[in-house]
Amino acid sequence: MNNITNSFEQEKEIFPTNQQIPVDQDGSDSTPIHPEPEDVFIPDLIRYDLVEKSGIPEDIVRAEISGKRIFVANNVDEVEKVQKMLLESSPDPVHKNSLSFSEAQLEKWSKEQIFPAILFDYKDFYGQYRLLRIRKNPKITFYDAKYLSPKGSTNYIYIPELIIQKIKNEGLENIHTVLVTEGEKKAIALSRLCLSEPGVITIGLIGWYGYCLKGGAILEDFITLVKGRRVVLAPDAPDLFNQQTKENPFGTGVPKALEKIIKQLVKKINIVEFNQIFVANFSQECNGNE
Repeated sequence: MNNITNSFEQEKEIFPTNQQIPVDQDGSDSTPIHPEPEDVFIPDLIRYDLVEKSGIPEDIVRAEISGKRIFVANNVDEVEKVQKMLLESSPDPVHKNSLSFSEAQLEKWSKEQIFPAILFDYKDFYGQYRLLRIRKNPKITFYDAKYLSPKGSTNYIYIPELIIQKIKNEGLENIHTVLVTEGEKKAIALSRLCLSEPGVITIGLIGWYGYCLKGGAILEDFITLVKGRRVVLAPDAPDLFNQQTKENPFGTGVPKALEKIIKQLVKKINIVEFNQIFVANFSQECNGNE
């Protein structure tokens, strides 16, 4: 991860660097964003799943914990406690019912082996609470869904804590490049890369169809974040784009519909394998599509 800055310098065409320092309205330079110090405790389960298993740097994980974006719940009572705290922090009453896990859901899960579990707090780019998702015990292999969402909830975008801070510091109008990947953990991992580059942010979708609602309407936050900007799609592997079969007509990777929609919204689209971004080796794997 130490070669990220060097890779940007070598590959200007993919990420044109904005050399201007963001300035606040009072004329002072924006406060630089730094990952959290070592005194922020990382619970064992989060350390296992995000640091050891996913390879995310500890300081980036601490930033998510410090921002109250990741929690560990050992039972349904602790889920309810976190949910209550987040709902009370939301000034938008319209979303409260659709964002809550029902009593029936919690009662069912209390009888299953999903705990201890990791909770991810979804916020929009203003820092407004939008959704709580449960990652079932990552130390157990589940043959159904690994993640749980409130019944009736819709798709939302995961914006890492450091990226929310960065948008506030630099201003949304100064963002020129958006890395779009799948899932919370990949977005968190890529947020480190964005810290050293003005104008570059990352977001995570709930699956590659997570950019739209069930009826097909594109999420407003997604349009706001990508419209008129350069977008880099970062799937697990580039060959997933075209794996369409009779059993899986939509393919197992990034759907062509997403690529088509993004092309209508953005200045330029690139496709780069997630692992190539993570190791900062853009020059060999980038396919640019105007």
